[in-house]
Amino acid sequence: FHVTGVQTCALPILLERPQGADMVGKLRLELGEEMNQHVAVYREDAGLRMAVAKVQELKERFKTVGLQNKGKVFNTNLLSALELENMLDCAEVITQSALFRTESRGAQFRTDYPERDDANWLKHTLAYRTDSGPRLEKLDVTITKWQPQKRSY
Repeated sequence: FHVTGVQTCALPILLERPQGADMVGKLRLELGEEMNQHVAVYREDAGLRMAVAKVQELKERFKTVGLQNKGKVFNTNLLSALELENMLDCAEVITQSALFRTESRGAQFRTDYPERDDANWLKHTLAYRTDSGPRLEKLDVTITKWQPQKRSY
């Protein structure tokens, strides 16, 4: 199956599914509400854990989403489903990475870890796709010209 020259196997699966109990818009709304409530600027462990669980639940529910429009030409229902699938993957990495990083840095503030921790977290967070979800690793940051400084306003 090709769409604008990109080969993918997800399209036929989405188009062949029967209409399920959940619709794309419903799942997208739930995802947005969860991310706004628990993964916004101010975060804490319990909320992040709830968000990780909710994203995993939504990913499972997405597997049964069927489309009303089964057409292959200008199908905005299909486009919305593909966007949601990608949003769920991104949300999974974001929520698990936020839970993984036990410090406050930049615009992300962990209320349970209010200070920046350069000794343990002056690191890049790397995420790798696996069958069981993202595998997270740390990579040291190389300081070149500008030393990190604490934000103060």
